[in-house]
Amino acid sequence: MRIGQVIIAKLGYKNGGGVVKKRPYLVVDVNGSKVKLLVISGTLDKEAKLLRRSNYRIKNFNPPLVKDSFVKLDSSQEFDVDKLKNCKVLDRQLNENDLINILSRYKQYEKGQ
Repeated sequence: MRIGQVIIAKLGYKNGGGVVKKRPYLVVDVNGSKVKLLVISGTLDKEAKLLRRSNYRIKNFNPPLVKDSFVKLDSSQEFDVDKLKNCKVLDRQLNENDLINILSRYKQYEKGQ
């Protein structure tokens, strides 16, 4: 797995709540056998959420995504790579400019917490 890849996985939410369903995740760090992911969510009917500093709207989402989407900067979870081996990895990586912006905003967000 590489930083910038998008995977489709059925993983629990960071806070343990919500319905567990298949959804896209962005790989933001790979360290040995550990992979850090951020939740990607569609923007439809979530205009208010897009205003939060904890979210970043992906400007060039297609490819690899097909819907207008944003990344939840406060959703980082770390998983063992073995837990993710059966997940679907999308063929194309996220746009390089978006990835640079997301990684920068993610680091800033983490420092501010």
